[in-house]
Amino acid sequence: MAVISIKKIAFIIRRGAASLYLSYIKYRNCIIGKLNNKHRFYAEFFTDRYIRKNFFPDFSYQGRMVEVGCATPELLSMSKHFRDCGWRCIGIEPNPHFVALHRACNNEVYQYAAADFEADNYDFVVVEAGADYSEHQLSAHSYSSLSIKPEYAEYKRGALAYFNQSKIKVRVRRLDQIIENHCEGISKIDLLVIDVEGYEIEVMKGFSPERYKTKVIVMENLFHNNSYTEYMQSIGYKLHSKVKYNYIYVPDA
Repeated sequence: MAVISIKKIAFIIRRGAASLYLSYIKYRNCIIGKLNNKHRFYAEFFTDRYIRKNFFPDFSYQGRMVEVGCATPELLSMSKHFRDCGWRCIGIEPNPHFVALHRACNNEVYQYAAADFEADNYDFVVVEAGADYSEHQLSAHSYSSLSIKPEYAEYKRGALAYFNQSKIKVRVRRLDQIIENHCEGISKIDLLVIDVEGYEIEVMKGFSPERYKTKVIVMENLFHNNSYTEYMQSIGYKLHSKVKYNYIYVPDA
């Protein structure tokens, strides 16, 4: 008789909790949306709601947003709310399954991994909970990256081991280059969101925030690493606040 390890049981419980949380977001938006469609929010910990309330309270303003590691168009999306409110939202995503979902919605998305170097046919590790890429299932939302950093491999008692892993070839570009080559008319970025499983600083090193007068930068900092804030301070940005492990930076002026 097979024995399920404590780690496996803990993993199953966490996945179940995540599914309940996603159901909560879905039903909340269903109810709230009947009252006011503009008050639907989708991001983890409702970080998009926090950004809206604290930085962009004027719903008539239609800004410019770039989301690096945009994954699915709606599920846990930082850009869905702003896109629905008329913003120009630009997605950067190397996983072709996620890119296909965005294109099916006519979203602006570019199939690249962003970093501080450029390469073609570069290895990218896809970590999948399952083959169901849809708006209703967590699939490759966690861990997928240019390579799995050690702290991610050990996260949640090695939960990575319970996911399927494969490698695909991707194009890697600096974010500056992606925007310059594909995003005509972008001279200002109101909101930049980066969620790339530990490669957030590498993305920033390939981006010139002063060039685009970037107002707000949100980076996932899962392990609360001080190097994130140290780097951002070195380029003129200060830590404004945190929503769990989402660190929010603004110009230090």
